Formats: sequence, C-alpha cells, structure tokens
Amino acid sequence: QAVASGVCPMPFSCPAWLPSLEERGKEVVVVMVATVMAVFICTSLTRGANESPVVLTCVAVVELAALLIALAIATPLSASRLNELKDAEQSTVKLEWLKAYVGRIFGPIFSLVVQNWLGYDPLLVILCLATVLVAVTA
Repeated sequence: QAVASGVCPMPFSCPAWLPSLEERGKEVVVVMVATVMAVFICTSLTRGANESPVVLTCVAVVELAALLIALAIATPLSASRLNELKDAEQSTVKLEWLKAYVGRIFGPIFSLVVQNWLGYDPLLVILCLATVLVAVTA
C-alpha cells in the first residue's frame, strides 16, 4: 500500500514499455479471479469419490491464496483513489471502522455460515464475485 501511494519507492524499476500496476491493476485482478474460477470449475467437474482430501485441501489453499493476492493488488488502487477525495480523512476513518467490524468480525461468521449451509463451492463463488466487485470499483 505504501508503494502504491508513493510513500515508499519501488525496490526495483520496471522497463518503460511495461505498463504500470496503476494502469493495468483492474485487468490483472480480473484475470486472476478468472483463473481461480477456471481452476475451480475444472476441479469441481473432475472431482471423484476417490479424490484424496490432501489434494482437495491443496487446491482450495491455492485458490484462496490467489484470491488474497488479487485483493492485495486491488486494495492499494482503491486506497490511493480514496486519498484524492475532499473528505479523505473522514472517509479513511469510516473505511477502517468498516474493515475492523464488518470485515474482520462478520466476514468469518458469514464464511462459516455459508460453508456449513451451502458448502465450499458457493462460498468460493461468492468470494470471487466480491473480489471482482472490489477490483471493478477500485
């Protein structure tokens, strides 16, 4: 986040012909989520009764890690846009309170409820859609 806002310099410089993350951030996130969905569809269609729980767990961890990376790319883009508002300080305080209470308290509760009632597959679809929503609105 500090690199995206310009507080910390980049540890390395990219070639001039390579587009910056600010220019292509949304596209990178959407491509990552599309890749997660493709892996999800392939693994759910080919999942058999004799599939090892270790393999299923590894695939789930890779899918969730890819979504976390996509969110890590999309979040600084929206945070730098937030700093451009007239009431940036008030909006930042509201955002931090929402992240603290809604995201960190009710997020795991929501995930557990969806996974227990509907299963892992609908939960992953909801997480993918939420990630795309964050990327598109960034």
